[in-house]
Amino acid sequence: MANNVVHFEIYVFDPERAKKFYSEVLGWAFNFMKEMNYTLVYPGGEALEGPAKIGINGGRIDMPADTIPGIGRLAYIHDTEFNMIGLLQPVMQLDCCF
Repeated sequence: MANNVVHFEIYVFDPERAKKFYSEVLGWAFNFMKEMNYTLVYPGGEALEGPAKIGINGGRIDMPADTIPGIGRLAYIHDTEFNMIGLLQPVMQLDCCF
């Protein structure tokens, strides 16, 4: 059984700045729904591949990627909107925990 995230929200001050950050750093795509004044986000990309992209796009690395044996690589960053985001790239499916 897949345990995919189906919804999350990130509150931002400047939607265009946030879209640029997340598309450049994480490879996410966006779909603005005018009738609801809401933007859908389509996550994707390799989050921990390019830490240099975080700084040049206005973010900050709070904890560089570190390996957790048997789990994966974990990093914490701040986006352009001052949201702290934890990024985890698992080495295996974590069916036991979710």
